[in-house]
Amino acid sequence: MDEFNRLKADPDAHRRGYALEQLLVQAFRKAHFKVEHNSGAASPRQTDLTATYGTDRYLIEAKWDSDPLNTSHIDDMRLARLGRTEGTVVGVIFSVNGFRDSAIHEVAARRERSVLLFGEVELEQILADPLELVRLLRIKRDELVVHGRAHLATSETTRRAKPRDSKDLPGTGVSLLDSRHHQVPYVTAGGEFGRFTFAQTVADIDWGFGVGFGVALDLPIRINDAEGIVELLYEMHRMGWVTDQPRWNIQQAQVNWHGVGARSFVETLRDWQSRTEALADPHHSEEVTYYDVCAGGFVTLTANLAAHDSRSVLHCNVSFQLAGVPLDANPIKHLYERFNVMGAPHFRSLNDRAVERYWPPRDDAVPLEVVGFIAERHAPGLDMECCDWVTGVAAKNPYLRRAAIPAPPDWPDHLSDSELLVCDLRSHHPLGEPRSSYHLYGWELARTSDALVVRIVVDW
Repeated sequence: MDEFNRLKADPDAHRRGYALEQLLVQAFRKAHFKVEHNSGAASPRQTDLTATYGTDRYLIEAKWDSDPLNTSHIDDMRLARLGRTEGTVVGVIFSVNGFRDSAIHEVAARRERSVLLFGEVELEQILADPLELVRLLRIKRDELVVHGRAHLATSETTRRAKPRDSKDLPGTGVSLLDSRHHQVPYVTAGGEFGRFTFAQTVADIDWGFGVGFGVALDLPIRINDAEGIVELLYEMHRMGWVTDQPRWNIQQAQVNWHGVGARSFVETLRDWQSRTEALADPHHSEEVTYYDVCAGGFVTLTANLAAHDSRSVLHCNVSFQLAGVPLDANPIKHLYERFNVMGAPHFRSLNDRAVERYWPPRDDAVPLEVVGFIAERHAPGLDMECCDWVTGVAAKNPYLRRAAIPAPPDWPDHLSDSELLVCDLRSHHPLGEPRSSYHLYGWELARTSDALVVRIVVDW
């Protein structure tokens, strides 16, 4: 990148162009392409570069003209160069000063020979991280072949013109209720930062297997703003990784919002001004932890984003914990290619069981002060009328850091500042038949690289 920035001040266009070719040769080789400089692939016309990656072959031109490239440059690549090669070869044009609209339209309109375009933003991205080349080339080729669009990033990552409707995501049959059984969109509780979320079930990736443990995969993703998180969640839904009962937690420095369902998560994420306007001194950022089960395990999404109008995302990570490396990794591969994933992710073996369980002696069960309920509408038996059943409760945290009761040695420290616990009820009961008391009997934990998933188990 330093060399590229230095070249911007060089007034000699020919020298800049040749140096750009050298930078691209280095970048493609670092990305494990086989590269030939000044290739005769389109003989008798000289070509800046040819690059091969597996069975994919690319004919590459690098341009540092004073003006954006026009349709004549596209025609030159398609007719004079690609026309002299085999039909499977793909053309690639790098232009520091970009492309005119007419050139972009020409690429999309005439797709009998694919030409992929890279502007300055993507060029800088590749020079900073050459391993991005494979992903970007595949994205551009898919956009052109499948959707008939010339993919070209602007100064910001391409985003949808219209935000997605939250109804594009699954709803949930779970209701959050206050102490009077009035429905609320989320459970509001005093708390601090610390990436965790409560869950009604923690997927045990080690259940039913013999020797060995599961695997983990992290996808750190560059995302611009909160709508980018929504787009990521939508794509996860397309891959089958969003159910009707994910759990989530959005955290400010003094308050946490706990909820159920992808649709309500999106709506709450977008409603940040209403959530924070009553806070005396809201923090300039908030953290998000989202958990859901998926085939073979579970997935968490964590993010840190600005709590002001920009809603810019400072960090975003998708973390999978699976029973093993999936034989069909195409859904994960699609997510990697669809979004701006940093680095080259790898599956990593876990060195212990994924789920930790703590069951204190039954006589040590702690009574809880319940302030809300989690209800689902279903009929437990064929001969019983359909009604709302309590499947969980929200209760005051008996082990709050300021509370009189000392926390057990194995109590997760993430929960020490959480005013409330959102708990799973082991024995369900009809909403209209309240129980006189509820007790905390145990808890289960699962950790990803940057999040904690907690199931608090209570009974009556």
